[in-house]
Amino acid sequence: LGLFIHMVLVYGTLLKVVGKMSLRKFLIAMRPAMLLGFSTSSSSATLPLTMDRVKNHVGVDDEVASFVLPIGATINMD
Repeated sequence: LGLFIHMVLVYGTLLKVVGKMSLRKFLIAMRPAMLLGFSTSSSSATLPLTMDRVKNHVGVDDEVASFVLPIGATINMD
């Protein structure tokens, strides 16, 4: 319950203010990547699909996605 509230309030607000996108639109665009991530439990396996979804469906610049996503996946390996 707490995670859901955090996602809706914090991420929803950040997406709306900084990204100018609704939480619903973001979740729909990223759904395949999230499902693959939950099923494989591997950020490395999910990285190619995540990069595709972020670039082509969310609208993030190619240079930004190619720099930020691999770093985030590497840092997340704990």
